[in-house]
Amino acid sequence: MLRKILLVENYASSGNGLQHFLEELGYEVYPALLSDKSDIEKTDNDPKDLIFSCVTEDCRREFVAFSEELATRLDVPVIYYYERKNGKDIFSTTSVEPQRIILAPLRVEQLSSTIDKVCAQHKKTGQKIPAQSEKYAAFDCLGFGAIATDTEGRVIFINSAASRITGYTHQEANGRPLKEILKLSSIPDKANSLIAAIQGQISLNSSGYAVITSHEGVFKTIEYNFDPIGGLSSGAVFTFKDVTEKLRKEKEVSLRFEFAIQHSHDIIFMTGRDYVIGYVNPQFEKFYGYSKNEVIGQSANLLRSGMLPEEFYRNFEENLLSGKNINEELVNKTKSGDFVTVEESTSPIYDWDNKIAGYITIQRDITEKKQSEELLRRAYDKAEESDKLKTAFLNQMSHEIRTPLNSILGFMSLMEEELVNKGIGDLVMYFNSINRSSMRLQRTIEDILAMSSIQIGNYYTSLTKINLENVLQLLMKDFSSLAAEKKLGLSLENKARDAIIDGDSYTIVQSFQHLIDNALKFTQKGEVKVTIYESDGLTCADITDTGIGISKEYMEKLFKPFSQEEIGYNRRYDGNGLGLAITKEYLRMNHADVYVQSEKGKGSKFTVVFFGAGSLEEEPG
Repeated sequence: MLRKILLVENYASSGNGLQHFLEELGYEVYPALLSDKSDIEKTDNDPKDLIFSCVTEDCRREFVAFSEELATRLDVPVIYYYERKNGKDIFSTTSVEPQRIILAPLRVEQLSSTIDKVCAQHKKTGQKIPAQSEKYAAFDCLGFGAIATDTEGRVIFINSAASRITGYTHQEANGRPLKEILKLSSIPDKANSLIAAIQGQISLNSSGYAVITSHEGVFKTIEYNFDPIGGLSSGAVFTFKDVTEKLRKEKEVSLRFEFAIQHSHDIIFMTGRDYVIGYVNPQFEKFYGYSKNEVIGQSANLLRSGMLPEEFYRNFEENLLSGKNINEELVNKTKSGDFVTVEESTSPIYDWDNKIAGYITIQRDITEKKQSEELLRRAYDKAEESDKLKTAFLNQMSHEIRTPLNSILGFMSLMEEELVNKGIGDLVMYFNSINRSSMRLQRTIEDILAMSSIQIGNYYTSLTKINLENVLQLLMKDFSSLAAEKKLGLSLENKARDAIIDGDSYTIVQSFQHLIDNALKFTQKGEVKVTIYESDGLTCADITDTGIGISKEYMEKLFKPFSQEEIGYNRRYDGNGLGLAITKEYLRMNHADVYVQSEKGKGSKFTVVFFGAGSLEEEPG
């Protein structure tokens, strides 16, 4: 039983045509394009003469080795039909003879010669190989157009695909000059050269693109192959396919791409490998001030400002040549000499051989952005300097005020004690007034310094475990004399199972000191009550008073610095308007917050909620 194996590498459509062609020659063909060794091995018991197989990119070397092994085992020849890609030759490391290799694209002369040899060696006993003229019928099964001529250039065969493209039936075309069937509109002289080429008088390019006019008068673009032949017939075979729609789509994509570039707000230009400009978009002309005619053919280096070191440009060019995509900020120069800052992205453009043919550069003007950044930087530096000056001023003022104030308070205490010892007690009440005023001044200074530190962000806390009940009991003792003086009730109740919180001791004490002090200050009769309790697993504390209350209109300003509901020299209550603002910030530092409920004339309730800062170790000692 005669068997043949034809391996088609990456050219399945032509392989299908070859299958029909060989069937016309009288061979029974295995009807599948095989993809692996197991499929090929299944054909061992198949009675047909020919096996087709498509060699894929990732296993073609394996198929070559397997096919040679199978051919040796079955004592049959192997014909390889493949398309070379990127200059790669899958047979360079094998012992396959060149006469058993058919190269794509299809060349009828080579195909005929190879098949003739196979047919001579393996034709079936008693089977007649079809006459040479009958072989053209195989082309009717191909997916591309095919027209065969005699030596005078007259058509002797036209397949179905060629009829569809040209509009001529076999009866209409048979015997007519090829140049009448193929009206080459774009290159009319080529039609007149066909006969000379067929007769061997001149050489003609074997492949290319051309525009023909069909029988119906429609222009069509074809991609063709022209093969003068001797062994297969006396004449030539002209194979071609209609690429009109393909080129139309490619042109449409190209036009859209060009439209996008032309109307882009970005600066776009293209260069060759030597960085010579070949294309610029309108935005380039508008931005740099050069017309298209002025820069095309010029080196893109004309845009350099000279403000960057030469080493930068050397590295830039080396990276380009290595095929890297480059993203940089550059200072360039316009035609008028102005310096501009651009954000640039340059990428290589590759040719069909995967070699760098040039570069496309997209730039965006960031001159104003850089100027704005510089202004912001200067403003930031100035603000930082102002903060330093403010801190230095406050520290200096604190020292200059606290030092004499401490001396005044100290000597006033001594004088008061001396007067009491000498029995001049009538003057003590004046000293009490002086002492309260001094303490008020000292508290104002401390509040201003604290708020300043908070605002510039250099106030730091140290969180530890704190027993909130102990803190509030100490504050109750401190405020008991003031409550007694105003004849107000002052009480503390702990309803929580565990009043241990994570917090900074100083800021927690100061926060509750401000809240209790305010409650006593704005309450003329009744009581101030502090209650510790738990709500939804959180530790809370209410400071409730029966004081003057807070109006709804003022509520939103309550925690703003230097804010007071009553303002002016005639206000009834003293204060600097910083206490609640500082309290709010202190509690925030302790992962807590304060909320208020109040009704004018009935009193207020301030609620402190501790949200917790995670697990902390117990304070040592």
